[in-house]
Amino acid sequence: MKYRTTALLAIVLALIVGFNVSVVAENAAKKAVVGEKYVDFTDRAITIENGEVVEHEAMNFGELIKGKTAILKFGAVWCGWCKKLAPELVKANEDEDVVVIEVDLLSERESEQTVKDYNKKQNTPWPIFLDKGKIKAKYLESGGIPQSFIFDSDGILRYHMSGYKKYEDMKPILEAIKNGEPLPGKEGSTFPDFKMEKMDGKELDSAKLRKMHKSLVIVFGVPQEKAISDEFIGVLNKVAKSHRRKAEVIYAALVHPRGAKKEQHEEFFKDKDVKFTIAYDEEYSLWGKVSNGAKSVPVVFIVNKYGIIEKRFDTGPTYDDIEKGLKKAFSAKKPKKK
Repeated sequence: MKYRTTALLAIVLALIVGFNVSVVAENAAKKAVVGEKYVDFTDRAITIENGEVVEHEAMNFGELIKGKTAILKFGAVWCGWCKKLAPELVKANEDEDVVVIEVDLLSERESEQTVKDYNKKQNTPWPIFLDKGKIKAKYLESGGIPQSFIFDSDGILRYHMSGYKKYEDMKPILEAIKNGEPLPGKEGSTFPDFKMEKMDGKELDSAKLRKMHKSLVIVFGVPQEKAISDEFIGVLNKVAKSHRRKAEVIYAALVHPRGAKKEQHEEFFKDKDVKFTIAYDEEYSLWGKVSNGAKSVPVVFIVNKYGIIEKRFDTGPTYDDIEKGLKKAFSAKKPKKK
């Protein structure tokens, strides 16, 4: 009887341990995913109240963002781009429907006291979680900081923002999330107005193209064969020739002080027979508004004559792919005013 009891106890303990292990494993596996609900956490945090640091032993993220559009920013005091992003987030935080929550990544370079002193000096208007890695593990795969995650009022993660972004570029994203609309740069959203200098020195104005009732095929790229091969140039040439009256094919050459220069694009296209328009997107002013999750270029947008994105390709599409997108763009009906 004694041995039976011992054996039964061992089985029960094994089941309990196994259950606990599976729960721990399940919790550890939870990771923030765009399109899914936030991964919750409760941890130590500070707030700045009346110019003083107030410590909170346990703040809950879910409670802080309930019913709000929320920005969860990961950063550190030593990070220059994090500091540059802060005033842009202050502007976002002034919207009564938006809340900002910060997670400061503690490390050998980042002590709790440093975080407290800095945020007291800045009079930071939102809670700052003091993270030793537990929260980071739920949200960050890799990459530098700042990284920010934007949730809708139902707690669904809608947008992952890496690096610095001006509030004026962030605002359309926040408005789309607040209104339950497609995000900028996604199918169904409005493509931003633009003015760009063409390679021939003339101006390219989207407003003028719209007055001509033209649909657009816009390709963002850099001067590399991997990004825009001779074969793909042939595809764009064929599209431009086939639809010259109803569509404008535009190659938006990405230009940046820390990236490709105009001269490099000019050299790349010098000996190529190009039938489409080449214009410079300087400092990624247009790309920054529509890239939304792009991992590489070329990225191709097909925009109808009303300025709505009908199709987006995150790799170089075939001629038939573009034809199908243009067919949809040509048959688009004028959107109803809201």
